[in-house]
Amino acid sequence: MKATKIFLKLIRTIYLKLTIKLNSKPQLRNYIYKLYDLLRLIEFRIKLLIFQEIPNKGTIIYINPKDIVYEKDLIDNNWRLLLKFIKPLLNPRLNDTIQIIHGDWDLKENLKFFEKDIKHLSYYQHFVQGVKWQETPYYKREKERYLNGLVRKEYKSEADLNLKFNYHNKLFDKIKQEGFKTQREIIKSNGTVINYGRKKIIRKPDDEITVGISRNGDIIFFDGRHRLNIAKILNLKKIPVKILVIHPDFISKLKK
Repeated sequence: MKATKIFLKLIRTIYLKLTIKLNSKPQLRNYIYKLYDLLRLIEFRIKLLIFQEIPNKGTIIYINPKDIVYEKDLIDNNWRLLLKFIKPLLNPRLNDTIQIIHGDWDLKENLKFFEKDIKHLSYYQHFVQGVKWQETPYYKREKERYLNGLVRKEYKSEADLNLKFNYHNKLFDKIKQEGFKTQREIIKSNGTVINYGRKKIIRKPDDEITVGISRNGDIIFFDGRHRLNIAKILNLKKIPVKILVIHPDFISKLKK
């Protein structure tokens, strides 16, 4: 456990320093992200040939989106770095194993309400109330951060930024018309490339909405926000999600 914490601290320090340097070099940063995505996809295909397993076997469950009330803020700790980037790349098998993690990570005081997030509020304004994207707090934040360079200058013009939000419109329409599919189902019919604004992103077969299970059995959101926003707004009854973490106290309750 101590060795894991030291390793994570080292990775986190390197990651933060690298991110600061890359903020002034958006093309290089995007190249690194694309390279990571490509490595993950190549790794996945090699493992599929070697192990011949069904991806995510045992970790995918189907839930009602309304059952997700809370989310874990992964940005303020090492969880996002570990669970989203390091763990998938270093996993020696094809299928992820569910992590059993102790601690107070699942307590409500350490969580946030999912539907109070700026993205969900903006999705609701746009798709339900008919508010233009440009008038939503999500768009205004992205414009300030990535167009004007408050965080990093990622978009060359507001037209580039509009392309990103047009992607959200297309994603919403596609799920509304075709239903909510797993990533493998989407790749089978649409391929691995996502046109996300002016960028192209490689869709990974195991990149589902991810959740954790609390000591009380509550489903806590981790990642895949845009798709969950759409599922909630469309009032879908059932969507696939991948379990990453379970609190051991919940397992103990199941055994009793």
